[in-house]
Amino acid sequence: MQEENRIATIDLGTNTCILLISEFRDKKIVPVLDVQEMPRIGKDVDKSRTIAVDAFIKIKDIFLKFKELADENNVSEIYAYGTSALRDAINREEFIDYIKFETGIEISIISGKKEAELSFSGALLDFRDKSKYVVLDIGGGSTEISFKKDRDIISKSIDIGSVRLKEKFFSGDYSKENLYKAEQYILNSFVSLAYLNFTELELVGVAGTVTVLSALNLGLTKFDAEKINNTILTIGQIEKTFEKLAELSNEEIEKLGDFMAGRSDIITAGVFILMQFMKSFKFEKVIVSTHGLRYGAALQVFS
Repeated sequence: MQEENRIATIDLGTNTCILLISEFRDKKIVPVLDVQEMPRIGKDVDKSRTIAVDAFIKIKDIFLKFKELADENNVSEIYAYGTSALRDAINREEFIDYIKFETGIEISIISGKKEAELSFSGALLDFRDKSKYVVLDIGGGSTEISFKKDRDIISKSIDIGSVRLKEKFFSGDYSKENLYKAEQYILNSFVSLAYLNFTELELVGVAGTVTVLSALNLGLTKFDAEKINNTILTIGQIEKTFEKLAELSNEEIEKLGDFMAGRSDIITAGVFILMQFMKSFKFEKVIVSTHGLRYGAALQVFS
């Protein structure tokens, strides 16, 4: 029997595909099931502007699995959202049509601005005064920055992400030369944020880079959202972890925890983006949120 008050929201990103099944009770999002896959549909999209054929098959299989989980949990509706990789891909309509035909699930491609707004709402789900925070969402293909001014959510999306940065600058290693080139690329992208004023705001980080960093800092080998959510990372801790990761091979990074599967080759690039953002905008710490777009999307559906 389907539950009218139970829905599924799918966040299809450049690197991850995440399913949230949730209910709305007492004016709150109550998670029932949270599942993550790592298909990396954005592989080489920055260069080719095309979703690869094998990604079509991967997402079809993942969506069929998610659909089965939704049925098992009596979900009334499934809502799927595509972000950076699909925004960039010239064959996105072909991809969406294929997934709809094979699974019955229709993917809505959302703008970078909308992605930032949903991430903001999701990340700050448990925070009271949302006007005190700026949310940073480092994805595989893009990074979203959002904060509240008066009653409006101010948001910006820039084409910097862990997968994109890895493919552009770190296909070899993290040499001083490659780090310098990547830093200049990031700083040039930050120019578009110069008009934003983050004074007196606290930084909240969402998505894989910051949550994995927190897991490492806590000494975890398995991902534990309850332990990770609302933890704090200082810029010093982040820099120290980056230096360690930059010296390790993908195989060595993968052994640090089961949460590194599908992420071991891009986590260092993601941490580098976080470091540059915090240094550029003078943040000494970041609050970690395990929520994000899928929670914000659920909140929007229920509202």
